[in-house]
Amino acid sequence: MPGVAPYSACKGFIILLTTVVAREMAVAGSRVDSLAIIPGDVRTRSNSIGLTPGSPDARQYAKGMLDRAPRAVERGWLECKPWWLHARSIGTLETLP
Repeated sequence: MPGVAPYSACKGFIILLTTVVAREMAVAGSRVDSLAIIPGDVRTRSNSIGLTPGSPDARQYAKGMLDRAPRAVERGWLECKPWWLHARSIGTLETLP
């Protein structure tokens, strides 16, 4: 599928940058929280064809992010998957060889 390599590379970079910033801030004794929001399909006016069934619309996704991000930071997580279906899909993919 065209474009998957650069998309995946950028996503990997963002996750790695989040981790590095969190570690550097911890070593420096700074109280800076770092959290990567891991998105998935979101239904919008310009993105509505070929989406995974159960994909949220923009309002649902934003609400999920605002609900989950503070808890993720409190728990010290560096990544947050705001929509339950995205978290399940990504979790399944991470178990594959």
